Amino acid sequence: MRNRPLFIFTLLALGLSAGPAAALPCVGFTDVEDTSSFCPNVEWLKNRAITLGCTSTTTYCPADPVTRLSMAVFMNRLGKALTPVSLHKMALFTTPVALTPTGDMFCVTDDLPPATYPRAARFIGTAWGHSTDASGSYLAGLWRYSTDAGATWGAVGTYGVNQYWGRARADYGGVATLPVIAPAMELAAGPTYRFGLLLSGFTATFTFNPMVCEVDVTITNSNPATSPFDAD
Repeated sequence: MRNRPLFIFTLLALGLSAGPAAALPCVGFTDVEDTSSFCPNVEWLKNRAITLGCTSTTTYCPADPVTRLSMAVFMNRLGKALTPVSLHKMALFTTPVALTPTGDMFCVTDDLPPATYPRAARFIGTAWGHSTDASGSYLAGLWRYSTDAGATWGAVGTYGVNQYWGRARADYGGVATLPVIAPAMELAAGPTYRFGLLLSGFTATFTFNPMVCEVDVTITNSNPATSPFDAD
């Protein structure tokens, strides 16, 4: 065929004779391919920071032996990654507590270092009070967090909206149990965190007696990327 070289040249120009595309790195590790049957296992470990790499963060060293020292590190990271951490605080105030519209921090937890891998904090709290103003008062609760030992407080959730109101009963001035729930919050590695409820009188100053608040914060591995073998 006189036109065969031209036909072959045309195929080459169109890329029809190109070989298979090169495999991509598995979760950033250049020495493990994403097509490897081991990649899902490596990805699961990497997403929970059980493995951080070997000679650098871009190599996994899949053929290297594991020493007993390295095994201890992996097992320790595995246990931390899979074990939720719970922070609980409850406070009962038997003397009158005046809550202003600005509010004050109550039921503040101990400090928690979230570790080097991504963590998510989930919140649930309650507040209860008996108002001395039977005409009707409001008890507001908002979640707050601090990374500087309580010097400043940030709002948990978008725009700090997570607030729920309880209205005093006109007959005896009681405020029913007030749920204060916020969505999960991602914690950054490095700073320590403490959590608590900002309780206020909403638009005016009201005195509550007694008053109870209780907070529960659960810290779990947030898994920044979906991995194979995830139950969720």
